[in-house]
Amino acid sequence: MSGRAREFLEKWKSEHVEPVANGKRLQEATRLVLKCRDDATCAGIPPHELRTAVQNDMIRNMLAALDAAAHLRDEAEPELLLTA
Repeated sequence: MSGRAREFLEKWKSEHVEPVANGKRLQEATRLVLKCRDDATCAGIPPHELRTAVQNDMIRNMLAALDAAAHLRDEAEPELLLTA
């Protein structure tokens, strides 16, 4: 697995993935995969390296990132209510 592809992907997700409504998750995951692939290509990371970094399942990887973003948002919401 390409270490540079994995590093690129983790940094990219931290900059681009934000929580979305459950009904929009698949559409958003698809959009993110296309954008990530384009950005990786521009950064000199070939598509096969990116696919290898996520075990050939970019959609599942982005869905997991969207789940994580939603989880972080849900954890933060009680704090927002307390400070409001």
